[in-house]
Amino acid sequence: MAKNNQVTAKYKIIADSGGNRYRFFCDVSGMAVCTTKPIRAETQEAELKLAWNTEGKGHFNVCSKCGRHVSDAMYIRTEVK
Repeated sequence: MAKNNQVTAKYKIIADSGGNRYRFFCDVSGMAVCTTKPIRAETQEAELKLAWNTEGKGHFNVCSKCGRHVSDAMYIRTEVK
């Protein structure tokens, strides 16, 4: 199976007066897993990196077979099968 080269889980940017918020989604279930507080940085790429590293990444596991970002709940369910 091909490895996924995504650096973060799928996400949506939500404009907020205090900065952009990032909502990260499970690559398996599609459910929203984490929404960050408002984040500001010089570039959108820097914002995304900051959002992922400080708030998003801790809610996900990376599948060793396909490389997708999977929520903790789904990772446990798929590993049991």
